[in-house]
Amino acid sequence: MKTMKFPLLLIAAAIILSLAFYSSMPDQMAIHWNAHGEPDRYASKGIALFLPPVIMGALLAAMILSSRMDPNQANIQSFRSGIGIIRIVLLAVLLGIHMISIAHGLGYAIDVMVAAPVCVGVLFMVIGNYMPTIRPNYTIGIRNRWTLTNDKVWKLTHQTSARWFVGAGLLMLLTPFLGYPWHVIALLLLAFGATIVSVLLSYRYAQMEHSSK
Repeated sequence: MKTMKFPLLLIAAAIILSLAFYSSMPDQMAIHWNAHGEPDRYASKGIALFLPPVIMGALLAAMILSSRMDPNQANIQSFRSGIGIIRIVLLAVLLGIHMISIAHGLGYAIDVMVAAPVCVGVLFMVIGNYMPTIRPNYTIGIRNRWTLTNDKVWKLTHQTSARWFVGAGLLMLLTPFLGYPWHVIALLLLAFGATIVSVLLSYRYAQMEHSSK
């Protein structure tokens, strides 16, 4: 139950904020911003305020369910604290986005093109930090035919990918300084790049393992 405390507090915070500021919000609220950091999609304040907590709750439920259904329960339990931290950070990012929407509704000028890369960058760094502790499972990590069929390939992939994710996360913090449109291009390249490199690394380690036999 301890691992559920903070995730539930984050969801509760989103609900409390929505209730507290409901009467202060305009009838239409921004829910999406373009690459220039300008709102380009709106929704009624009921949807804009209460859909995010629902999404957060659904995401938490999905993460819990996937963990409990994983056939490698012993491995899941071995890094339960790491999974808990990743859940908290992911929900905190969603809460941060929710707060940006509320702040915009109150008339505050929030630079989304700074806030978004910071949120994503922190998430990548947290995931990267815990990657080396993740043992083979079907819930979280670099899961493909090469990592799931060989424990050594899994371990090597996650040890190396951890550095790529942390490095990508750090560089994401700098992308706002590039200006439009390079900040968006750089953010996408870093996010997809770290993920693609991780898959390629798993293939490389699998080939090395196969050739050594």
